[in-house]
Amino acid sequence: MKREKSIFTNSRLYPQAYKAHESFLKYLLLTVEKPYRFLFKKNEEKIIIENVQNLNEMIEKIDRKCTKISLELESYSTIPKLIEIISKYYYSTNYSHLDLPYLGMGVKSALCYSYGNISTGTVSANIKVFQFIEYCMLKESLIGLKNLIIISPGETIELTCYGMLLSDRLRAIAIDLSSVNKSDHKGLRLGKYGADLFLNKNTDFLRSVIDVINKRNNLIPDIFKNTPFEYIPFNVETRDFWIKSYLYLKLLVFIASIRKSVADSDYTGVVILNDCAMLLNELTMPLIEKDLQRLNMTFFWQRPWFKKRIGNWNSNMINERPIVRIDTNSKGLYATSVTLICDSFNWFLESSILNYAEKSAGINLPQEIFQNAVSNKFEEDVISFLRKHGFRAGKVSENATWFVETPTKLININKEKIPGEIDCLAVKNKSVLLIECKVLTDGVDENKVRNLSSKLNNDDQELFFYKQKCKFNWLMNTVEFRNDYEITKIILLDKKHLAKLSDTHIVLTFDELKEIVSKQDFVI
Repeated sequence: MKREKSIFTNSRLYPQAYKAHESFLKYLLLTVEKPYRFLFKKNEEKIIIENVQNLNEMIEKIDRKCTKISLELESYSTIPKLIEIISKYYYSTNYSHLDLPYLGMGVKSALCYSYGNISTGTVSANIKVFQFIEYCMLKESLIGLKNLIIISPGETIELTCYGMLLSDRLRAIAIDLSSVNKSDHKGLRLGKYGADLFLNKNTDFLRSVIDVINKRNNLIPDIFKNTPFEYIPFNVETRDFWIKSYLYLKLLVFIASIRKSVADSDYTGVVILNDCAMLLNELTMPLIEKDLQRLNMTFFWQRPWFKKRIGNWNSNMINERPIVRIDTNSKGLYATSVTLICDSFNWFLESSILNYAEKSAGINLPQEIFQNAVSNKFEEDVISFLRKHGFRAGKVSENATWFVETPTKLININKEKIPGEIDCLAVKNKSVLLIECKVLTDGVDENKVRNLSSKLNNDDQELFFYKQKCKFNWLMNTVEFRNDYEITKIILLDKKHLAKLSDTHIVLTFDELKEIVSKQDFVI
């Protein structure tokens, strides 16, 4: 076996992983029509699910099965196969013809089971690995069904081995859920910026990041214009963010070079590394060497982190830390891929700017960066879109100035103070859109789905609808809009969420608003 820089360039793990991916495609063609087959006993035709407790019992049963299989499998060969399949699923068209929205999440979940039982197991047969993935997919699918029940309590789900029978309401939610899961790695708000800079402009991106760190000033390199990086200065609060961005870029270049030596025309496959100390030596920059050592370890799956992190949103763990150990030797073998590094960087960028909770791999940045890079940008995009479609549109400030082509002071006939800013007030003919733009955290577990639903349904936990009603009442009593105008209130989300929405108020995504407005005679 040849070694260069402690890299297995001729390791049998590479062809094994690729052949497993090819065989898995054939396996899926034989099993895709019966996604729930492992739930059914002999001669059992259907299962009725009436509440969350039913699903929790089923999930626990499948979880035990996943654990049992993982104990039998050899992690040394299984983890590279899983990474190969993950990378091909998200960054190639090989799996696009299969209607399996939980495939990506299932394989990522399987990775967690395999790492958790890394010291045991001797089985390496592909068929066993494929059944393992199928069970993990089934578990993720059941978790998705649980979210459906949480969003629409009181509804009944009927399962057969071929699929599920849902009410029209649940079916619509399930379709949304399916679309979210299929685009897991690309469904991030800031992913398009990270992917473009990271994959298409990485040389210039790396040079610019180094300039920011070395010069330590707030001059914005041209490559950062019109991206979130434009709003992130270099200071004490953002120092770790810039250093970890540097590490991601150096890691990308290093991993890509290894992959190129293994398979010149296929960048999406697994990469095997030997000894993380060697990898640390590849990532040096004298001015920040201590910070590099500290932050670099946050790329690796480690036991203390794993034990603390496992058990909640497992399918995101590979996004948080993209390098996974595959054996128990003193130095150790590790597996990753170019695509995992890319997805991890996208998650790092998003979770840093949006300040996601404890499961994040990000560096929490000051709130004003989120406001400038995401929240304000969303409002500006909405206003710009509506102006292009013939609306007079603009923000209304706390002193009631409407920022249209010629800023206009709105006058309330009762001399009442405006009850807060209006994100977007848009007028076309006699139709008025009163829009409040909301950027909310995704519901990634049972508690967060419930919490998100309580904000967007009739509970109105965050008083979104109440506050908008106050602004509506104020606007109805202004000189400009008191007569002959039809005012429509809209809570506008920047992306689709898994949540129960109000049935008495209008809650739309920006994409849905675009579709409605783009029709010549729009009706909301």
